[in-house]
Amino acid sequence: MNSCLYRATKYCGFVFRDLNPEKFIDDSSFIQNQNPTLYMAAGYTIDLGFFDSSLRPYITSKIIPGTTNQMSIGGNFSFKNVFEIGMGYKSIDYSYVMFMLKLKMGIDIGYATDFGVGDNSNRPRTGYELFAKYRF
Repeated sequence: MNSCLYRATKYCGFVFRDLNPEKFIDDSSFIQNQNPTLYMAAGYTIDLGFFDSSLRPYITSKIIPGTTNQMSIGGNFSFKNVFEIGMGYKSIDYSYVMFMLKLKMGIDIGYATDFGVGDNSNRPRTGYELFAKYRF
């Protein structure tokens, strides 16, 4: 179940995952988490008025019963609607950076990585992500 409210400069949305209680597995040896999950996101687009660039601050939340809930706050800078760079902070003491290139055929490709800060600062980078998305 999901919902999204989107205007030209603002958006907010939420997604519920796995709401069927009979499907949940309470077994620590099971790899995938089957708990119900709620994702929420809200953001805003600020037109900077030069070079067709904009700033897109956002806040997200992920709530999973029985685990540490996560919030993140971040922002992306879009230049000429061709590339985006962004960064943010997660409440679980991780930060992330990302880069995305927007191709003319409606496909965006990108790269992101996260790394520990605060109590997790002694940890090396914890993940890399290559992604592609299609704009309808």
